[in-house]
Formats: sequence, C-alpha cells, structure tokens
Amino acid sequence: MTSDFEDQVLTAWESNAKSWIDAVTNKGIRAPGSVTREALLATMEPYLFAHCRLLDVGCGEGWLVEEMAIRGHDAVGVDTSVALIEHAKNWRKGRFYKANQDSIAALQLGEFDLVVCNFSLFGDKPVSDFIASLPCLLKPKGVCVIQTLHPAHFLTESYYSTGWREGTWAGLPSAFGASPPLFTRTLENWWTLFQSCGVQIIDLIEPPGSDGKPESIIFTVRSLRN
Repeated sequence: MTSDFEDQVLTAWESNAKSWIDAVTNKGIRAPGSVTREALLATMEPYLFAHCRLLDVGCGEGWLVEEMAIRGHDAVGVDTSVALIEHAKNWRKGRFYKANQDSIAALQLGEFDLVVCNFSLFGDKPVSDFIASLPCLLKPKGVCVIQTLHPAHFLTESYYSTGWREGTWAGLPSAFGASPPLFTRTLENWWTLFQSCGVQIIDLIEPPGSDGKPESIIFTVRSLRN
C-alpha cells in the first residue's frame, strides 16, 4: 500500500506541475517577504560562503536554485517531476536534473556544502533513503536545511501520528487537480529518523505567522561522520 501512495505523490505532482509553476511565478507563493521564504533564506545564510556548492532537493520550478546562482553559488536542483525540471532548465539559472529523492547519489554530483529541502520531503521510504544518503552528499563541514510542515499543524485533527493521510492544495492559488497523499511525521519520528541515519540536529526553528502559530519547522542537520 505504501508504494501505491508514493506513486500517487509522483503522479499528482506531475499532473499539477503547470498549476504549481503558475502559483510560484505569477501568484507569489514564494515571493520575497513571505514568512517561510524569509525564514529559509535566513537559516541558510550562515552556510553560504563564497562559491558555495548547493543542492536543492525537490527544487520544483527552480526559484531557489536561481536565487543562489544569481548570488554566485554553484547551485544544482533535482526534482522527480519531468515538467518542473524542464521548466527550470528553460527559464531558470542554475543546473537541473530529474531524479527521485532516493536515487540522487546515482547522478554522481559530488559532495555539497549545503543541501536544502524546502517543503519537499512528504513521502515515506524515499525520504528515509534520502536522509540516509546525506552523509555521502555532504562535505565534511556541510549541513542540510529542511523546511517542512510543522507537526503542530495536525494537532487540531483527530490524531497526531506518523503515517499517510489525505493531502490538500487548500490555500494555494491557481487551479489544482487531485492532491497528493501526505506522509506526516511527529517530532519524535523526525528525531528517530535522523538518529538512525547518522544525522544530528544542530538547529531547529519554528517561524511564526501573523497569528503566532508556527508556519513551518526548519531543521538544520549534519552528518555524525563529519
């Protein structure tokens, strides 16, 4: 059943790629000033030394890779969606590759100073496999910054647990079709996953929205091997 959900995630993102591109490029969901964008960039900033090698996992239509390339960094983006990667190659600065999260190592892109995952780790096994690959993707002093949905978002529902649940595009502009299922994790599960993969949390941020509630959670992690 889990593999069926993973397939549904890939299918939904591919079929909604055009709507996502429109939402980012024309409707401002990643526009300067948005809470999650500014929180992500502020978290990344201490690790962005000159000519940093950066990998954006789940890069979507490529806004972050372009932002980093314009600043002079060696920025690379990977995504599972053919349509999103083709758009990024045609319209964004930087280098882009089509790859699943659990097979990035096969691209042989080398090691990175900074790996970023911005609202892109929503599966089960592919995410676990990706986290397990971080020690091989990061340079000795490299870090990975992960921004994702805050587990507190689900406290208003009938259960707070790790597992698959129905996803939604609610709150996003543009006309989206069927939404992908969502694999959510409790804070304990995130901690356990990092520890089991030889990865250590070195920073944790909860960017607040206008209502004081966290808009997301941002983990900064590094390999215990480094």
